[in-house]
Amino acid sequence: MGRAEQLAEARNKVIELDRERVRIEGEIKAWKMIRDGLQALEGKSPSPPASIGPTEAIRLILSAHTEGLTTRQIRDHLVEYGVSIGDGKNYMSNLHTLLKRQNDVEMEGRGGVKYYRLRRDAAQ
Repeated sequence: MGRAEQLAEARNKVIELDRERVRIEGEIKAWKMIRDGLQALEGKSPSPPASIGPTEAIRLILSAHTEGLTTRQIRDHLVEYGVSIGDGKNYMSNLHTLLKRQNDVEMEGRGGVKYYRLRRDAAQ
């Protein structure tokens, strides 16, 4: 197989994988809407799976709140979901550290209050 054929094969594979990614993302979006709709009927907010770590839980929480949340609001969601990131004294400090270390989370100041949200390019 020559380089021209290899290049054509690579291009076709990228197109195929891009189509698959778009299909999967659409399916995920549809299932999230179904899940959120069912939870809304029960009067509950979307919750992460039971065996999720704090980093992924924060991402899930922020993905459901595109306008952004304060650290206290994020803490309340984590507590509600039963995700532990330390004891009472260090909880907020640990939360701030987790937020700073996540490359896909950005901070925006509004009215003297810091709001955290997923970066626009990471949320899509």
